[in-house]
Parts: sequence; C-alpha cells; structure tokens
Amino acid sequence: MSPDINKVIYTMMGVGKYYDKKPVLQDISLSYFYGAKIGVI
Repeated sequence: MSPDINKVIYTMMGVGKYYDKKPVLQDISLSYFYGAKIGVI
C-alpha cells in the first residue's frame, strides 16, 4: 500500500453555502484524501 493513501491533499474549514440569502450549509469542514474519487451533482 502506498504511504500517500492517508495523505490529505485539500482541506476547507468553516465554509458555508447560501441560496437567496438563506443558509443551506453552515460552518462545515471538508477534507479530500489523495486518490479519492469525488463526485459533484
């Protein structure tokens, strides 16, 4: 197994999303690991 498998390559902390000035997501944190498959809908 590669040593990079548990390596975090990108982190966002305290982010949110607003729609028409109303919060949809508030104060969330996301981390992406090396080699992870990310899907966007």
